[in-house]
Amino acid sequence: MKLIRDEYVSASKSAETDYQQESLQRILKSDEGSSDWGKNVSDFRERVFEIIEELTHDIDNCSDDISKQAIGHIHANEIILTIGRSRTVERFLKNAAKTRKFEVIVAEAAPDFSGHQMAVNLTKGKISTTVITDSAIFAMMARVNKVIIGTTSILADGTVVAASGAKTVALAAKHYSVPCIVLGAFYKLTPVYLPEADPLVSNVLVSPAPVLGGSHPPDTGLRCINPLYDSLPPSLVTLYISNTSGYSPSYVYRQMGDLYHHQDRNL
Repeated sequence: MKLIRDEYVSASKSAETDYQQESLQRILKSDEGSSDWGKNVSDFRERVFEIIEELTHDIDNCSDDISKQAIGHIHANEIILTIGRSRTVERFLKNAAKTRKFEVIVAEAAPDFSGHQMAVNLTKGKISTTVITDSAIFAMMARVNKVIIGTTSILADGTVVAASGAKTVALAAKHYSVPCIVLGAFYKLTPVYLPEADPLVSNVLVSPAPVLGGSHPPDTGLRCINPLYDSLPPSLVTLYISNTSGYSPSYVYRQMGDLYHHQDRNL
């Protein structure tokens, strides 16, 4: 929608009067003097189709663009830790392995144990890989040079929504002052916030059967929560890497301004 608005402004040649580049000051102001977006623009439908086609192409190539930056962040003989399986992280590490030799420690991410498949795929890419249990994350973090994880979404304040167990990794990395890098394409940024009262409200709770193992008696009154995601505050993140470049947590608001118009944030 931001791209369509920009194209409308460009096509109607009203950039100087009806549109201002979004900034922190403008976000805090009211919408006085904003355009009614009601002018007729010739060939606007065709222009929008071209925008959507370009956007689709960018989304398809995001993973490749992120993986190309691996050489600048992974160095020789480093020990990298990740958790579970992320296709973006997998491709990122494989691309770095073409010119760098390093080791990867993969936390298994119970109870689905997606880290096992991640380790198999990295081993096929001739990367030295070790699988550890989630309980061993803190003990192994002292040996780690860098943490790299994937994400489901990045919220407006920089909070990262990642696979369950990622917060354990981030907290351990913070304790040992290990850089924590989050890989997330531009389309994973969203202008929403988590509710402060109960973060589980926005989480996805799945069946507790994999945690209980199916052997626990159902009449004991035991309450088991099996969340699908973890939320990492921006204070635990060192660097975000998108398909265009890397940026710090303090720069997230600027990324949001480039992707979302202020009138589109509460639809």
